[in-house]
Amino acid sequence: AVSAGSACSAHSEKVSDSLLAFGLDRTAASCSLRISFCESNTPDDVDALTAAIGEGVATLVRIKR
Repeated sequence: AVSAGSACSAHSEKVSDSLLAFGLDRTAASCSLRISFCESNTPDDVDALTAAIGEGVATLVRIKR
């Protein structure tokens, strides 16, 4: 599962207190993704996720330029 926040904060724009406690500033905390794994995930699932994240980052870099 991948989301921009915890399930209990789905309708909230509040920045995660947990991420702030880890030392992230408010901007970084508000731009974070939550990635959850379970026992049924496979190495192929992880490979697909990392490829998708890489593609997303590449797209954001192109857009920012």
